[in-house]
Order: sequence, then C-alpha cells, then structure tokens
Amino acid sequence: MAKDLSKLAKQKKIKYFLISFVDLFGVLRSKLVPAQAIGEMQKNGAGFAGFATWLDMTPADSDMFAIPDPDSLIQLPWNKEVGWLASDLWMDGKQVKASPRVILKDQIKKLGKMNLEMKSGVECEYFLISQDGSSIADSRDIQSKPCYDQSALMRRYELIKEICDSMIELGWNPYQNDHEDANGQFEMNWDYDNCLITADRHVFFKFMVKSLAEKHGLRATFMPKPFENLTGNGCHAHVSLWNGKKNKFLDESDRYGLTKTAYHFVGGLLKNARSLSSLFNPTINSYRRINAPATKSGASWSPSSISYTGNNRTHMIRIPDAGRFELRLMDGSANPYLLQAGVIAAGLFGLNNKTDPGEPLACNMYTDYKNYPNLEKLPNDIEESLDELDENKILREAFGDDVINSYLKLKRKEIEDFDQNDNSYLFKQTTAYEIGGILMFDHRSGREITRDERAQTEAALAKLEQAFAENRMIREQYLGRRALLVKNLERTVMAETKLAQDPEAWYGRNELNLSPRPQGYKNAMLEEKQNLDGKQRKVSQSKISQANISEAVDDYDYSSIMDTLAENATPEQTTDMQSSLELAEVEAISGTLPDPKGTATGSVAILLALL
Repeated sequence: MAKDLSKLAKQKKIKYFLISFVDLFGVLRSKLVPAQAIGEMQKNGAGFAGFATWLDMTPADSDMFAIPDPDSLIQLPWNKEVGWLASDLWMDGKQVKASPRVILKDQIKKLGKMNLEMKSGVECEYFLISQDGSSIADSRDIQSKPCYDQSALMRRYELIKEICDSMIELGWNPYQNDHEDANGQFEMNWDYDNCLITADRHVFFKFMVKSLAEKHGLRATFMPKPFENLTGNGCHAHVSLWNGKKNKFLDESDRYGLTKTAYHFVGGLLKNARSLSSLFNPTINSYRRINAPATKSGASWSPSSISYTGNNRTHMIRIPDAGRFELRLMDGSANPYLLQAGVIAAGLFGLNNKTDPGEPLACNMYTDYKNYPNLEKLPNDIEESLDELDENKILREAFGDDVINSYLKLKRKEIEDFDQNDNSYLFKQTTAYEIGGILMFDHRSGREITRDERAQTEAALAKLEQAFAENRMIREQYLGRRALLVKNLERTVMAETKLAQDPEAWYGRNELNLSPRPQGYKNAMLEEKQNLDGKQRKVSQSKISQANISEAVDDYDYSSIMDTLAENATPEQTTDMQSSLELAEVEAISGTLPDPKGTATGSVAILLALL
C-alpha cells in the first residue's frame, strides 16, 4: 500500500511539498503545494501545461498531471518544512510515454521480465563559480594539477560539509568528497542503489548542490565544459545487474571479474555508443568535453574512442573492480532518467543478442589512438549524435518511435534557435582538425596546393572571420591563456626568423598559391609586403627567453607581454610576436593547431586573414 503523504506531512511537520518532474531536456519543473492539499494531489496529480516545458506538446493539448511517487519523498535537510517528490506524468488518463521517468520505468520493467535489476551509482562533478559565471569562485585555486588539493577542498569545507551532512541524514551513505581535476571543480560520491532510486537522487543532488551553493554566496554548475582550458564535468556511471542478492556480473574466475552476461551488456553499449551520446552528451557544449585536447592538468579525462579496458581511465568503459564496470561517456548535462534508461536499453540489446565486445584494450588511448585507425570514434558534435540516434533501429525499438521523434524534434529546434542567437557557435564548430588544413601546407616548398585543400582552408578561415566579426568579445575572453601563449611564442620565434630571411619569396609564393583570398587577407598581404620591401631584416631571438615571457604571461596581461617583448626584441620582431599573440586566441578557441610539417610559418597566413 502506498504511503499516505497527508499523514507523513503531519508526522514530519512538512508544510509544503515540491511536486516535481524532469522534462526531456533535464530541466527540473515543480509546483509548491501546501500540505493541506497533498492528499488530492497524491490521488489526481498537480496540473501543468505540457507545452510550457520541454516536452513535445502543443498549447491545444490537455492538462498534464504530475502524480507524485510517495516512495521518492525527500524532506529538505536545510529546510525541513518542505518535502520534495519525484512524479510520473499523465495526460487524458494515460502515462506520458515521452516523459523521462516513465521512459526509465518502462526499461526497468523489461529487465524485470528477465528477473534482473540494474543497480547503479553516479559520480557527479560540478564547478563552484562566481555569481556572474565568469570565473571559478576560488581565486587561490590555481594549481596546474589541482586534483585532491587539500587546501582548496578545505576552503569550501562549510559548503561541502553541509551537502555531505544532508546526504548522511537522507540515508544515502556518502563515502568521499574531493577536489577534482579542474580548478574550482568538486565531486561527491554516495552508495549505489536501484537505478530508479539513483536517478531520483541524482535529480535531487543537482538541486541540492545548487541551492546550498547559493546559500553560501556561490554558484554551482554541472555544465560539461564551462572553461575551455579546464577539465569538464563528467557524470560517470557504475553499473551492475542483480537477481535478488546475486550479482549477475560477478565472476571471480575471470581476469577482470566479469561474467559473460556482463561482457554482452558491455557489447550492447559499445555497439550503440554513437547514438547513446545524444542522451549522455545532450548539449552543444557537451562536445567541447569529449574529443577534447589535453587540458591545463595534462589530460581531458574524457573519452574519444569507443573502447573498453581494465582499470584504465583513458577508455570509454573501464572495469575498476570485479562485478561492475564504469561508463565514462556521460557528462553533467545528462538527463538523470535518460542516462539510466539508455544504459538499460543498449545493455538489453547486448544481452538478447549475446553481443561480443571484443578484446579489451590495455593501451593509453589518449596517446595510442593512432595505432587503432579502425576503432570507431564518438560523434564530433550534437548534430552528428542526433543523426545517429535517428537512424538507430535498436534504440527506436527500445524507446518507441514517438519518444525518439519527440526528442529529436526538440533537440534540433534547440540547435536551430542557438545557431540563430549565438554567433560564438561558429567557433565551437571550427575544430582543430578542420582549421588544421591551414597549416598542412609546406609553405617553404612552393608546392601548389590542390583545389580541395584551398577550399578547406577558405571555408575554415571564412567561418573564423565571420565569428570574429559577429562576436568580437571572444578575442578578449581567450586572450591571456598562459600555456597556449607561451607555447605559441616559443614556436613562432623560430618560424618568424625563417620567414624574415626571405620575406619576398615567401609572400610571393603564398600570394600565388592561396589566391584568390578574402579581400582583407589580400590587403594585409600587400601592406606587409610593402613594409618589408627593400629592408634588410635581421632577427635575433637570443634576448627573448622563456623566463621573461613566462613572467609576463603569468600576469595574464596583454600589455605586460608586449612590454616584455618590446624590451627584449627588435621592433619588427615585436610586431611579429604581437601577431603571434593574436593567433593564440584562435588556438585557445579551436584547440592547439597541428603543424605536421614542423613549421609554423602558416600562422602568419591565419593572422593576415583575420586581422
């Protein structure tokens, strides 16, 4: 018999209830209901207009009712007058099939028919940031490898303690709290449980962290990649299947401690990974975390290839202990219910079809990926992942066409709206790989570039030029990135030296080979060429040392950097270095630009096209 919420309200002295649900985009929606009305709400639900949320409905649709699950009740530890309730959505006497909690419960029922239960735990990473969202909240948290930094952790002791105390009071059995790999980033872990319970707690945890952070004058974000140069927010899931008290994944005789059931389950996840990324990495920003270059700490800690391994964090799936595996693909923007539902749906396919995951890989996938050219890669952007989902018959059968179509419709509309209203998106789509074509030519050889190479270069430059023209604030945002600036300064000193030895020939070749170019590029080329004509240009890099450059860059001050250059270089060299600093902005946005030929002279071409 279901718990009587009216009686519980009296017993626990609850005055108000938050009747809540999560829409397809993971947004938590609620109504605040006085305790005197909770009996009626428990029977008939709290009314909502479905079209007002991210659900595929219209203003003409009937009222939608959120019927609370009394077993999900959580009394807010920091405000005991309020009780929080997860709810299932109903309309016209039927469950709303495209509501995330209902989607998960449908997948749980399918597992139940096989006498199986999925238990899971999630690792929720988040940043504590300033109120305006422009920086991390702790200005002293500056280590390049800040993971497990005790001092930074303890400076946030009062907040971390309150969150952890709340989880203890709620019976979640939290067991560790730590400062994570990025400056300003934290993670808190609690015990695994039935996947529906975990999903409900995941939803509440995000609400709790944000609420308590605000109480302490801070702001919390689970955004996948809030800062370009820092490790992003993952949401790793640890998974196992159970029959009563028996772990169906546990086999002590196996080298990794897994049963055939577990390997088949993993096989299903690997086969559907590209499509699952649309659920596990559901935002545009998500794809700045996966497939990302190394961050300030030296590693992104996010996957790029579809692979599994033993206790090795460079792969998408890791087996840290016997009887379970860790799926490292999800990020902080994942809908808690769709996260669990996606794992079950793909895993069930693996079980039913005895899908072979292949042999696990023991390599460092961050460095050895070139050795596996046939290994399938994760999508490069949200559009690609949605296309994969659209074409995935397995997940369509698992969730139903209506659910998949509704999700695709809303996500594609979201992307369309974003493209129209945020010009900075152009940068996000100009990847290091794409713009790398600019530097792929050996300018010193005089080789004629092909038509395809020229088109690739023109397209990348045009996109960057448009983005700079429409959103100039991006320049300021990325100016002063320490590591990229230093690296670029060191690299370009030698390149500009070679350029200066024969400017006439170099510019002549490039004016020929890269023509036709945008008019701004041509004008800049001619001006620079005129400045160089008839001059004996001698460049000496001996006075520009790592020490004085690093000292200037440490201050994150453009003027200081230029003053340092002016004091230690010729005027011509200073001009060239100023251009190099401008290039660093592009690199900070697009990722470090590759230079397979070992020359950086192409940097000048980029700059002349942009400035």
